[in-house]
Amino acid sequence: MGRKRQGRVLDVYVGLSKVGRYSREPSGATSFRYDPEWLSSARAFPISLSMPLSDRIWSGESATSYFDGLLPDD
Repeated sequence: MGRKRQGRVLDVYVGLSKVGRYSREPSGATSFRYDPEWLSSARAFPISLSMPLSDRIWSGESATSYFDGLLPDD
C-alpha cells in the first residue's frame, strides 16, 4: 500500500511580519489567504496586484502565478 501524499502549508512573511499562508493540496491545487493580523495592520499592503488585501481565499491562477516563481520545484 502506498503512502498518502500530504498537502503542504507555508507561512508567508515580509521581513518579520507574517502576511499569510500558502497551501498546496496533493492534487496540486494552490491557495493563499492573508493573515487577519496583517489585514488589520496600518502597514499592510498586497503582496501581489492579482491578490488585493481581502479576507477571502485566493486560489487558482492568482495564487499559482505569484508563488511559482518564488518556490523551489518539488
